[in-house]
Amino acid sequence: MEHKNLRSTRRRYALILIILVGIILTSLALINTIGLDSNKNQLKDNHFISKTISVGSFPVGMSVNPITNMIYVTNNQSDTVSVIDGKTNSVTKTIKVGDGPAGISVNPLTDMIYVANYYSDTISVIDGKTHVVVKEIPVDSTPWGIDLNSENNIVYTTNYFANTISIIDGAENNVITTVKTDKPWGIDVNSHTGHVFVANRDSVNVSTLKGDAIEKITISDTPFKISPNNVSYNEKTNLLYVANSSLISVIDISTNNILEPISVGMNLVGLSINSDTNMVYASDIQNNVIYIIDGSTHIIKEEIKVGDHPIAVEINPETNTIYVVNEYSNSISVIIS
Repeated sequence: MEHKNLRSTRRRYALILIILVGIILTSLALINTIGLDSNKNQLKDNHFISKTISVGSFPVGMSVNPITNMIYVTNNQSDTVSVIDGKTNSVTKTIKVGDGPAGISVNPLTDMIYVANYYSDTISVIDGKTHVVVKEIPVDSTPWGIDLNSENNIVYTTNYFANTISIIDGAENNVITTVKTDKPWGIDVNSHTGHVFVANRDSVNVSTLKGDAIEKITISDTPFKISPNNVSYNEKTNLLYVANSSLISVIDISTNNILEPISVGMNLVGLSINSDTNMVYASDIQNNVIYIIDGSTHIIKEEIKVGDHPIAVEINPETNTIYVVNEYSNSISVIIS
């Protein structure tokens, strides 16, 4: 009888212990969930979408003139450029350009806009004062990315299938020279330093250009997770950021050393930097989000849900407004804090 009571007591203790452990684990899980929800709510409170602007069919490129506060969007299937007033966040005009407009860049000093027409192998030049196309410049096959040096008025465009970069005199609007490279796609030009950086798609490297001299920087010896889509340079930290499929490569341009990458996202395409705030913005076309990353710590600070297939992101440094091009939604997300 004594042994039976002992066994019964042990069973009760074991049952109580199991119940207590269950209560503790449930409490910890609840606390963790509350913590995560609090973090998410905090992130949502920092930045939010203030407006969604409808544009043309399949928008893919964008450029901002911080002086006039005008935003220009290329609509790839409409063969147009949407002109958006940054004060009202409304489309004020639609401009017909070449076939398959992709990259776009505005010179804020001359108020001239340059559009890379992917299928017609031309650059449309738009006068920002009248919003009229004043010239079509022929370039090599399939121009996609375009950017410019506003101080010397030189324009650079990446010609994907031609494996070249066209260098254009913005004063005369003609091609000065053409430089060979491998599958050039995204491009970033810094007017103060004269740096030109090019993402070589389907490769493991990026190109740097000074004058017509080109140099390659190898990001990795293996293509695992490496396929440069876009580049963005922060002149104040002298760091170059490269958007790959699921990570952002970071390169110290003073030494060309590859630093610790930022693991983020599933399919990164758009990339932009606000050098004044040292914040990095990357768009993920698979998860349909924008990542806001602290440039000093390389920690993801926020994750913002946007439209379908966000292919490009740009910043107006004067207003600190973020603009996101949603290719499949035919829209622009306007994000403010």
